[in-house]
Amino acid sequence: MMSRELGGVVSPELKVYGTANVRVVDASVLSTQISGHLTAIIYAVAERAAGLIKKDQKWKYPEDHSQGSQGEDWRRM
Repeated sequence: MMSRELGGVVSPELKVYGTANVRVVDASVLSTQISGHLTAIIYAVAERAAGLIKKDQKWKYPEDHSQGSQGEDWRRM
């Protein structure tokens, strides 16, 4: 993640510059090389991406996570 002026391709919101809704969620978004296992870091990037996508979609979980407001299963909403 680097500014476009410095040659970056992905914004801090993980969106590819110049596109409407394309995101990159992998180790290529890391600006420095990590010496060690990347699994935990990539999980963190994926969690961050999920939060950003939900925020963009104005996702709202129902208060009761097992059922929607009319009794539907919330996963099918």
